[in-house]
Amino acid sequence: MESMPLYQREAKLRFGGVSIEEIGEERRRADAALAEVEREKAASAMAAEEAMAMIQRLQREKNSIEIAANQQ
Repeated sequence: MESMPLYQREAKLRFGGVSIEEIGEERRRADAALAEVEREKAASAMAAEEAMAMIQRLQREKNSIEIAANQQ
């Protein structure tokens, strides 16, 4: 093991039965999952904003139609 470069020796170290490489890979997977959740969160927020805008537009149209109907 002494002939290995330091970074390889460090990568093979184990903490509680888990190697640094495994911890790093798990961290990369967690980071990727978090990024995906953030993208989904942003898409969901945008869809909610669009839905609220449509509801408000339809309410305004309904009010206009009701006002016009009451004036006749």
